[in-house]
Amino acid sequence: MAISSLGVGSGLDLETLITKLMQVERQPLASLQNRKTTYTSQISALGKIKSAIDSLKTAATAMKDPDKLLSLTANSADASVVSASASAGASTGTHSIEVTQLASAHKLVSPSSVNLSTGGTLTLETGSVSGTTFMPNGSAATVNIAARASLSDVASAINSAKAGVTATIVNGTGGQQLVVTSNTTGASSQIRMSAIAEVTGLSIAGLDFDPAAATPGGMTQQAAGQNAELKIDGIDVVSASNTVKDALAGVTLELKKTNSGAPTQLTISGDSSALREKAEAFVKEYNNVISTLKSLSQYNPDGVSGALNGDSTVRSLLSEIRNNAFNVPAGVDASFERLFSLGISTQTDGTLKLDAAKLDEAASKDISAAAKSLSAYATSFESLAKRLNGTGGLLETRTDSVQQSSRLLDTRIETMNLYLEKVEARYRKQFSALDSLMGKLRETSDYLAQQFSLLGNMSSSK
Repeated sequence: MAISSLGVGSGLDLETLITKLMQVERQPLASLQNRKTTYTSQISALGKIKSAIDSLKTAATAMKDPDKLLSLTANSADASVVSASASAGASTGTHSIEVTQLASAHKLVSPSSVNLSTGGTLTLETGSVSGTTFMPNGSAATVNIAARASLSDVASAINSAKAGVTATIVNGTGGQQLVVTSNTTGASSQIRMSAIAEVTGLSIAGLDFDPAAATPGGMTQQAAGQNAELKIDGIDVVSASNTVKDALAGVTLELKKTNSGAPTQLTISGDSSALREKAEAFVKEYNNVISTLKSLSQYNPDGVSGALNGDSTVRSLLSEIRNNAFNVPAGVDASFERLFSLGISTQTDGTLKLDAAKLDEAASKDISAAAKSLSAYATSFESLAKRLNGTGGLLETRTDSVQQSSRLLDTRIETMNLYLEKVEARYRKQFSALDSLMGKLRETSDYLAQQFSLLGNMSSSK
């Protein structure tokens, strides 16, 4: 009798027996799979920590540049006299501004009748005057004038020479007149020009001017090349331009008209909104790191503990981050050495809390100093985050270790699965042989019982 299914020959539930035996055999595998799940959870948790620290680094980087923390305004009491803008490096305060002279560009005008019949050579240069000496800024520019050229032709030739001046034509009642203006304002950009006739070698009247000479020449000075002159808090200041930079550190003045004898007030004040915005973002990301570390390492006796419960790396990270908030970094301003002096205090759970009113108060006292200290702390945290998340850092080292353990466990699980397949195959072979043997024994038993029954029947019939 052929055995088609395990247990048919013996009448025993051998499939159930093998299943229960394999459940016992698979217990070590279940243990390995549980450890694999633990490693997977730890790798995921370390990834969350890395992401949180990266976000902290981003917030620290945004707070690192003091120029981006400073928001200064400059308000003039009389904007018709002077306007201003303030940048990093400026200090808050009020200043007196008195403009006694505006800067202007040197401007010359030719007569309406200039004899250009023979043509010639025009020489142009800009410079400054000291007594009766003209001191050029650089090399002179030479312009060729064609015979019978018009003043319009001369103007075009001057502009093509790029000599630091601009020539234009004004069509007045007396005819065309050439106007030559220095491209820059100030006393050091005065124009000297001379023209020599091609044939005679004599000066061409009406195209010459020497600001250092007692008799300057045939052109008329329409506007003097002069510097701007002003007083800031009673201190004399001279500028070649009406845009005055850094006479007050970090402040640019735009002079518009004079106010001699009637100074106006310029107020530089700080706006702490940018400072507060960056500090809020930093505190938020710092707290996210702390809460992430604590959540992933918490112990819960009545439920599921964190994936990194008891992990020494988490303890090290918490210690380094908290110490970094407590230690005074390089580059802080002495006025605000500690974070709490800027309104950032540590709470009992290790997180930070920002007191916006206290930060605004610090900024109102000295916004530059407050920005400098916040920048120093930001630089320190940026460096810490890079070190923790970087090559060879705590997180990379711990993650590599867990991943290596996980890979080794994969190999053991694979080996165990192969072993269990062989064990189950052996059980099936053994029980199949047993089932076959018992089937044959049952057949023999049934046959003998039949024979004994026949013998009994034969005996009783005699």
